This record gives sequence, structure tokens and C-alpha cells, in this order.
Amino acid sequence: MNREIFDRLYDSGVLDSARAEYLWLPEMNFFPPVAGGGEYCGLTAFAMTGKNDLFCWDDDDRVYLAPPDHTEPVLYAANFRDAIYRRLLEFASDAFGTFCSDEEKAAMPHEAAEAVISHSEALAMLKEYEGGFEALLLPEQLDVLRTLRRGGFDKSGVLLTESACGALIGVLLDAAG
Repeated sequence: MNREIFDRLYDSGVLDSARAEYLWLPEMNFFPPVAGGGEYCGLTAFAMTGKNDLFCWDDDDRVYLAPPDHTEPVLYAANFRDAIYRRLLEFASDAFGTFCSDEEKAAMPHEAAEAVISHSEALAMLKEYEGGFEALLLPEQLDVLRTLRRGGFDKSGVLLTESACGALIGVLLDAAG
């Protein structure tokens, strides 16, 4: 199932960085389906982080994050859909440390500003993710994203607190068994 969903999204341009329809996800760079990421510890790799960790799925569609040092892959999600949703939750919680206010970004030198995401950019990206992944995500997952976007940033500058993100990810991992 993962392969069919992945191929359909890649063919539509959503996962293909060379296409205008591409939706950039932080630290999740997708391999073209034809080349793929190959096999890794008996898993099929489909994307890579900036630190060369691999996102892979097994024959039962579970998704793992596999470190480049060939240590044991860690369960990431029950399936490709939940892996995308988890990555969106991590984005909303600023797990990658890239959010700043619009004012802060405007005051930065151009090179520094390229490395961060302003609050208004993050909200716009979340809206794009809702549309781009609408056919993939479950209605309740889309509702969470819409609620986060409508609620805006809290005083600490995130859309989703680390603890709330952890709780939602815990539910995903429980489902993955």
C-alpha cells in the first residue's frame, strides 16, 4: 500500500522537488520512485534527512527511521500516511528550530533569513500541506492541522507544544504496535 500511495504522490509532483507542485517537508527529502533509496537492513528506503538518516518501510507498511551507522532502525509510524502526518506535527512543534517572528526575519541579513521560517510563512505552509495531502491524510488528521493553523502561534513561538506533539506521536506509535 505504501508504494502505491508514494508513487501516486510523487507522480502528482507533491513529493518531486523538481516540480512546481512540490511540498517541501523539513528533513524529509524523497527519492524518485524509479531509483528509490534501495534496501537498508531489509527495509525499503524512500526518503532521507539532512543527517543521512533514512526513512524506510517494511513489508507490513510500518515506517522506520534508520540511522546511517547501521544501528537498529527505530519505528517512526504505522504507515506512510502516518509518517507524513508525524512530520507535519514535528514541523508545527518547531522540532527543527526554524521558526521566528515575521519581524525577526525581516531584521535578519538575507543569508540568515533564508535558514528560518517566519510565523506567517509557517501558517501558509501548513495551509499548503492541508491541500497537498488532503487525499492522503485522515479527516481527523486534517482537522488537527486546521486547528493548529487557526490557533496560530503561542507565546513560546510554536503552533504545537512539544508535550502535545509527543502525545499525538504516542497515539501514532501505539497504532503502529
